[in-house]
Amino acid sequence: MTNDLLYDDKYEYSLTVENVTLRFFIHETKPIPWIAPAYDPALIKMTDHTHTFTEMFVCLQDQLILSTADGVITLQPEEALIIPPHISHHSVQWGDEEKWISLSFSCSRTSAHTSADLASVLVPFTEGTELIRLTNHPDLTEQVRQIRVECRNGNRLSASLRLMQMLVYISDHCLGETHRTQTEMKGEDSAEMRMFQLDHMITSEFMRDLSASYVAEQLFVSERQLARIVRKRYGCTLHRIVTDKRLSTAEYLLLSGNLSAEKIAHMVGFRSKTSFWREFTRKYGVTPAEYRRKGPKIP
Repeated sequence: MTNDLLYDDKYEYSLTVENVTLRFFIHETKPIPWIAPAYDPALIKMTDHTHTFTEMFVCLQDQLILSTADGVITLQPEEALIIPPHISHHSVQWGDEEKWISLSFSCSRTSAHTSADLASVLVPFTEGTELIRLTNHPDLTEQVRQIRVECRNGNRLSASLRLMQMLVYISDHCLGETHRTQTEMKGEDSAEMRMFQLDHMITSEFMRDLSASYVAEQLFVSERQLARIVRKRYGCTLHRIVTDKRLSTAEYLLLSGNLSAEKIAHMVGFRSKTSFWREFTRKYGVTPAEYRRKGPKIP
C-alpha cells in the first residue's frame, strides 16, 4: 500500500513478542517539486481524520503544529504526541524533510499464555481516549531517529524491537500510574487487522482508483463482505467515503492557495473536472470557484 504521490518513504513491519503482536509503519513527508511551496504535500494529513491505529508524532527541528480534539498543539524539538485510535486530528503546519517523523502502530493481544502480560502494558496507547504528550525526552527522540535509520537500512527486526522497547519504556516511566485492563480478543484479531488496513487505505490512497474489487483483494475478502465492513465502519458505501475524503482535501486546497480547481481535482483523485464539479456542488451547494471566493482563507 505504497502512496507514491505523497510519501517517498514508507516502511511496514509486524512483530510478535510474548502475548502481543505489534504492527507499525513509518512514513516521512518530502517536498514534491510540482506543488507550489505554499502547499503541504501531505494531503492526507490536511483535513480532520481518525484512524483505527495509534499515531505518534515526533518533532525533530523547528516546530510541528497539530489540530486535535483538545485544541491546537505545537510540538517543539524533542517533544512527541501520541494520538490513540478514533481521535480526530489534522496537521496545521509541517516542517520540511528531516524535521519530523510519524510512526503509526496497532497492538493486538494473542492467545499465547506468558508470565509477562505485555499486551496490558500497551493498553494506554491502543485503548486510551486521551492524547499523550511527551516533553523533555531527548532519549526518546534519539530512539525514533534510530528506528528511521534502521528502517532505511532494511533492519526490520531491529526497528521493530526498538519500537516495542520504546513503547514499554513510555508506558512504565512516562505515563504514571495507569489502569490496565485485560482485553479478550476471541478471534477479533483478523477483523481488527482488516479495519486497520481499510482505514489506512482510505486515509493514504484516496487519490487513487480505490475500486471495490481492488480493496477487497487487498483485505482478502469478497466484495460483498467488504460492503458490510465499510457500512459497519463508516455508515456508508466505499464510493461515498472515498469521495468525501477527496472533497474535504480539495476544500482545504481551494482555501489555502492558488492552484486551479482542475489541478486540485486531479491531485485528489477525480478523473474529470465534470465529476469533481458535480460532487463538490452536491456537498457544498456551490461550485469550487464560488466556494473559493466566498470561503475563509487558510494561511
